[in-house]
Amino acid sequence: MRPRIAGLCLAVLVLVLRGPSVSAAATISISPSLASVPVGDIQQFTTTTDPTGPISWSLEITYYTGCPQHCVSHRSTCSGCGTVSPTSTESGTPTTYTAPSTPYHFPNGAQVARLWVVASRGYLSAMAMITIPPISVVASPNPGTVPLSMTQHVTATVANDGTNQGVTWSVQQIGVPCSPACGTVSPTKTASGTPATYTAPAISPVLPVVSVVATSVDDPTKSGSSTQILTTAGGRLICSAGSGKESLLTGKYAFLLQTFGVWGGTSTAGSITANGIGKITGGEEDIIYFSGAGHVPPTISTTASLYSVGPDHRGCLVLTGTDGETTFLRFGLGCVNASGTATAGQFIEFDDTTGAGTRGAGSLRLQDPTAFAASHFKGNYVFGTVGRTPTVAGTAIIGSVGIVGTFESDGVSAIPASDIDLNLGGSITSKAQSAGTFQCCDGNGRGSGLFTDLSPQINFVLYQIDNTEAFFMMTNDLWGTSGEAIAIPSGTSFSQSSLNGTAVLRETAQSAAGPVVDLATVSAEGLGNLRTNDNVNSAGVFATSNTALTYQVASNGRVTLAGTSTPPVLYLYGPNQGFLLGTDANVTFGILEPQTGSPFSDSSFSGAYTLVVENPSSATVMMESGVLTALGNGNASGTLDQSSSTGLAANQGLNVVYSISGKGTGSVGSGTTAVVISSRKLAFIRDTDPNPTISVVEK
Repeated sequence: MRPRIAGLCLAVLVLVLRGPSVSAAATISISPSLASVPVGDIQQFTTTTDPTGPISWSLEITYYTGCPQHCVSHRSTCSGCGTVSPTSTESGTPTTYTAPSTPYHFPNGAQVARLWVVASRGYLSAMAMITIPPISVVASPNPGTVPLSMTQHVTATVANDGTNQGVTWSVQQIGVPCSPACGTVSPTKTASGTPATYTAPAISPVLPVVSVVATSVDDPTKSGSSTQILTTAGGRLICSAGSGKESLLTGKYAFLLQTFGVWGGTSTAGSITANGIGKITGGEEDIIYFSGAGHVPPTISTTASLYSVGPDHRGCLVLTGTDGETTFLRFGLGCVNASGTATAGQFIEFDDTTGAGTRGAGSLRLQDPTAFAASHFKGNYVFGTVGRTPTVAGTAIIGSVGIVGTFESDGVSAIPASDIDLNLGGSITSKAQSAGTFQCCDGNGRGSGLFTDLSPQINFVLYQIDNTEAFFMMTNDLWGTSGEAIAIPSGTSFSQSSLNGTAVLRETAQSAAGPVVDLATVSAEGLGNLRTNDNVNSAGVFATSNTALTYQVASNGRVTLAGTSTPPVLYLYGPNQGFLLGTDANVTFGILEPQTGSPFSDSSFSGAYTLVVENPSSATVMMESGVLTALGNGNASGTLDQSSSTGLAANQGLNVVYSISGKGTGSVGSGTTAVVISSRKLAFIRDTDPNPTISVVEK
């Protein structure tokens, strides 16, 4: 949940005096020559003239429009920009300017706008410039925590409120009033610096994050908010998935979150430290917009970043910045090690209560802090990253972006060589070669670097998971993509036989009609020929196909494919596994993994799994995460949390009948196509969903 930040505006007022036609020795001056007058406040101005005489005062504005190409000057009297009284004085006698009681807004498109006080004494003039500083509101504490049914004092400090009108209070979620279901505030109006009392509800809403908003009475466009996280009496995060299993989340975890809104998408990569009893005690994160304009967010608050884990290993996590900005996640944990700690998890953003906000999905991985050193970021790596955002004509926002490649790291600070392929909204750069530099790593596993010989240079951030893997995010101003970097085992040299046997390919894309997914099996014979068996849902239209391709594997793992009009490129990091990037305008992005464990049957899908959507390609798709237990006999049940354009749905029961053939293909519920990757992993799509995703089910 990311609150809006209002920009500051500055009204500039200039006072000018004109006197009668007098001799060349005549003078006029005004004091002060520069003043700042808050809304509703006053300021006296005095003129000194030689010779003395009456001065007449009035208000007038001048401004330009159409600049810089076609500047047009405007000049007129001003109504609503304050008053001057008296309007006539003798030289040396002050007049009083009173700023308007509500902010004055110059005409739309006004540039270099000024307010003048004009005196009619011939052509003699003097000027004094006034700035009317904008009202601003800061609410505290921000962030804060409050147990259900308990109270919290909140205070608003209003700057530049010349009339001392203070603020009105409201309780909101995602900008929508929600009282009394999410709590109440009393009194509803206070002066600057006077506290109000927020009372938390007895029962938490689905989203246990509340904004207590203070809005300026003088300027209702200015507000500040106090973010309040709802907790139990013991200080644990409220979560309808339950609690009591917080020890499953203990240690440092790297995370990667891909999110979407109606305006486009972002990626957040970072690291958090979970203490095993429900609190986040440290961490950091980086954010990049898929259209560029990345920024480093504020420090993660260790007082208002909390989590809960329920009996079925689902849970809730709220990451709160020191500025009160929050991201609320629902997750499922898997891969519990011998120490009773979850080594991996899948999650979705779960704070879009209206269906018009931000939604996303991502992964959580237990980190090995002994790998947080440059010497452990050494050798050859393959990376695959993708970003999705709508194309905006006439701007640098080019729509979907995919960047894949391989690079060498010297384990100190240099990237001696790399091969990189880019698809920038259908514009292709193939096998771009570059050197680079990097820095690795801080106490959270964060490193950064750049590929220097490309035009423009590509900057990146990484969060080290262990010696073999890192979350990887490109941070350029013109585009942003995210994914993973995976180490190639030392001494590996790829050849035609690196593609041999059966693999599973999961692809996502974004066409003009909507999201596209493809769940395919790939059969290669190790000599340069392969065949794909595709199951494609293109914005609700389902089709199957069988395509023969030829391939050529370079020693560094780059695979050239041929046999279609827009053949993709594949970078291998091991036998039958790698990242794929299409050369089509839809910017197809894929993950290839070897299929193991054949022959398959219903018993191949058995045990406890987590479930999440993978690499979602649009804001229109439903984000899902949860847990699923397969019985090995064709029946499975579980619980899902969902975020879609209709809002949030928690704790949704799931009961499915599944069927797996000897080749590992089948279905997981009616109207689906599924492929088993291994005994630990399965993927499926909904065949005719108009907003399709690929769901990955993994132990």
